[in-house]
Amino acid sequence: MLTVRCEDVWVEPIKVGAKETTKSVLKFLESKRPVVIEKTGAVVSEHLARLAEPNTKISEVAVKVPALSPDDPVFIAAQSMLKYDVGAVPIKSGRNPKYITYHAVLGAIKSTKQYTKREARIIMRPTPVISERKISNAKNVADKNDIRAVPVVNLKGKLISMWVSGSILRKPRLVKGGTRLKLIVDKVLNGPVVVINSHREPVGLIDIHELLEMSAMYREFSTPIYYSGLDAIAGSTRDKVKEMIRDTTKKIADIAPIIHTSVYLRKRGVWSVKLKVSTRWRTFIRFKEGTDLMGVFTHILNGLLREVKSEKKKKVDTRQLSKM
Repeated sequence: MLTVRCEDVWVEPIKVGAKETTKSVLKFLESKRPVVIEKTGAVVSEHLARLAEPNTKISEVAVKVPALSPDDPVFIAAQSMLKYDVGAVPIKSGRNPKYITYHAVLGAIKSTKQYTKREARIIMRPTPVISERKISNAKNVADKNDIRAVPVVNLKGKLISMWVSGSILRKPRLVKGGTRLKLIVDKVLNGPVVVINSHREPVGLIDIHELLEMSAMYREFSTPIYYSGLDAIAGSTRDKVKEMIRDTTKKIADIAPIIHTSVYLRKRGVWSVKLKVSTRWRTFIRFKEGTDLMGVFTHILNGLLREVKSEKKKKVDTRQLSKM
């Protein structure tokens, strides 16, 4: 899950001297561990290191990245990776920071429920292609479009290879538009992936960058909550009410798959509140009136949570009986 703490998935870095060259360090970049400058902790950018001349000092392709808290969730690390264009970020850990890599982020996104059914056609970035006759212009096309790989096609527009950071990949990794996230992640960990249509024509590209963007946009709780009539409540009290509703909805979401929550509020001498939670099991509805607004909401939310827990217990008991 993208909500797992960075501390739970961090790794020890490989430390190199600032005067080392990209040629001598490239072998370390093949591992799943981050490569950092020994004295400064700056993270070596794998992308920049592979594009640099062999004798370039490794310090010239390293980026100083602010350290995150061990309690920060993994999706925060993804945001930092995108911001600084690196594949790892440091995590505070005494005198010797640990690091979290994009491998950990991609592993986490595979098990994040709201993304598991996401398909390649949604994830991909539309990509330009280049004719095999003009492959010498591939670098210019890549630079112009800020991409690291360019599909190469024949005269019929069919995919035949892929240009990747100066090299030609004769057997590019392929997925169809309907391919789901788990398989995509497994392929992207080995390099860029081309999305093709039924005619074997390239229509998009998925790289680590696209998956990091998905991870960075993750929100810990995304169930929609619709409010009606809350304008009748004073500002500070309204915020407290919303927080109560949100907290209870999160607890319910851990029990039952929620579609949405609706809250209706009216004041006609007394407060009249109706709360409806639609789940894949069924819709739960609670209604109450009273003069104490916070008391009304507390009663409704606690009752709703008990009802959902009771429903779950019934389902568990039914399954157990069916197995006997």
